[in-house]
Amino acid sequence: SEALLLLSTGALAENLPSISVCAGSEDAMNLNAAHVDTLEGLSACRHIFEGLYKLDQDGNIVLGQAASAETSEDGLTWTFTLRGDINWSDGEAVKAADFIYSWDYLEAESDSYSSLLNMVSSYEAPDDQTLVLTLEFPCAYLPSILCFPSTYPVRQDLVEEFGESYATDPEKAVYNGAYIVTDWTHQADLTMEKRAEYYDADSITVDEIVWQLMTDSTTKQAAFQSGEIIFSDAVVEETASSLEGMGLQYESGYNNYTCLFNLSSGNEVLQDANVRKALCLRSEERRVG
Repeated sequence: SEALLLLSTGALAENLPSISVCAGSEDAMNLNAAHVDTLEGLSACRHIFEGLYKLDQDGNIVLGQAASAETSEDGLTWTFTLRGDINWSDGEAVKAADFIYSWDYLEAESDSYSSLLNMVSSYEAPDDQTLVLTLEFPCAYLPSILCFPSTYPVRQDLVEEFGESYATDPEKAVYNGAYIVTDWTHQADLTMEKRAEYYDADSITVDEIVWQLMTDSTTKQAAFQSGEIIFSDAVVEETASSLEGMGLQYESGYNNYTCLFNLSSGNEVLQDANVRKALCLRSEERRVG
């Protein structure tokens, strides 16, 4: 499928003090890595948390919190050594045990991505800097899994202290990524600021990101056209053509859709397999087009 996005042509200029973007509503802005399952929330989590791997500016998967990764000849054992200069936003060092806890927490919460690490049969932390993962089968795409926000580390003490309200306000979480949440006016906006202690802070060229929490596509488009925001994840499709040359982009997605038909409803038309095929083709055309 394809998504319609608006991105200001000047949005990628270097060393910007602040930018304002729109990527979803309050409901989509879930910052608990074990629960987040929206594109908007996942995007936000990539800014404030970081896993063993991360995405570089070109979207390539590169080492993040890990300084090195070694794989056994049979592809079943992966050994990661953490960087020596990574820390949480409260100054505490990021430890291998933080990853172990987060993966246990992810599975225990039984949410959308709780089975993401099912190819891993066991994981352990021999010391504060080392993680050893043993796989059920060789998995060449493991780096992409460990780059996904659901596998990012969380701090056990804060999860246990705040429970269901963990990461629902700036002071209810700590962050190991490039940004820290400094303000969250619920139903309105969320502000992130660059974290000076982040090991790769020199490469972060935007000091502040304000996430406007909007739901209506018309409102998002109006905010973009007025210059209030430089990015929107949605646009009114009926007027999309008028935005050509103004930052409109078509981004390919990786989504699967399923059409389900109730064949016991008594609808004779649906009993025809060719009719069902035609409806599926029409549905796909509407989603892509």
